[in-house]
Amino acid sequence: MKAIIPAAGIGTRLRPHTYNRPKAMVEVAGKPILAHIIDRVNKINPEEIVIIVGYQKDMLINWINKRYPDLNITFITQQKMLGLGHAIYMAKDNISKNEELLIILGDTIVDIDIKKLINSDYSRIVTKQVDNPKRFGIAELNKDKFITNLVEKPDNPSTNKALIGVYYIKESQKLFESLKYIINNNIKTKGEFQITDALNYMVEKQKDKMKTYDVKNWFDCGTIDTLLKTNKFLLDKFSDQNLKYNYPNTVIIPPVAIGEDVKIKNSIIGPYVSISDNISIDNSIIKNSLIYSNTKIKNFLLRDSIIGDKSNLKKNFTKTNIGSKSFIEGE
Repeated sequence: MKAIIPAAGIGTRLRPHTYNRPKAMVEVAGKPILAHIIDRVNKINPEEIVIIVGYQKDMLINWINKRYPDLNITFITQQKMLGLGHAIYMAKDNISKNEELLIILGDTIVDIDIKKLINSDYSRIVTKQVDNPKRFGIAELNKDKFITNLVEKPDNPSTNKALIGVYYIKESQKLFESLKYIINNNIKTKGEFQITDALNYMVEKQKDKMKTYDVKNWFDCGTIDTLLKTNKFLLDKFSDQNLKYNYPNTVIIPPVAIGEDVKIKNSIIGPYVSISDNISIDNSIIKNSLIYSNTKIKNFLLRDSIIGDKSNLKKNFTKTNIGSKSFIEGE
């Protein structure tokens, strides 16, 4: 079993927080999105994890190598953003014929038991019922619950069973043959080489049997609002709410995540606050927010906010979303 994590995306909807980091390295609940994914994938002990990188790749590679020195992780650069199908195809030389393969998008947080997902005689595509399937790829099924058709962002969806970026492929050779076919024949959807077209080729031409695997909790971390919702979900599920903190004249309301070298005094922190490393907070109230590293906050009220690294906030009461190296000072 090997795993592929496409993580080359720029993350334009997350700006200003992706000006100095790739989308997969945006932090939530105490660590980057990509780290949450690797930690979950590592539970099945894959032989190799292949990460497809591109935008701001050096920052990602350095952080991952430092965090996971003992894991067999390979980085492959996608020079041109030609679509998810193209990104996955770039890993073809690292995957043996008919090897089982797990694919998880690098900006996707899914509440899933991967061991149950891969315990199957068939390939499985992870899906979730959504309100607006036009924004996603969808899976159509027959009466025996096998996939008959996959459509990327349909104008007139026939189902609300949406693909959410997690794929278990029983025979990887079939997938890479399908990807090769759509790339060589320039078969694109919405201007890109899509994995849905390759999976459709597997179903229609290779007669490969696939099923769906439904989940309830899934977060596409592509917007500021979703980042805050993801932070809340992960803190509720994984944070140690019995952990004791000792900061002067400060109330900590769990769940929270607090990094290293953090100084807090005369403040109320929480619930649902994630604070990165090297932070200074004084005389402030912060809830439902993400505070990135090397930031100073004084005399501030923050809620529903994301504060970029190396920021300096003084004397203000606000809901805000600011990028790196920002400075705010009230009257």
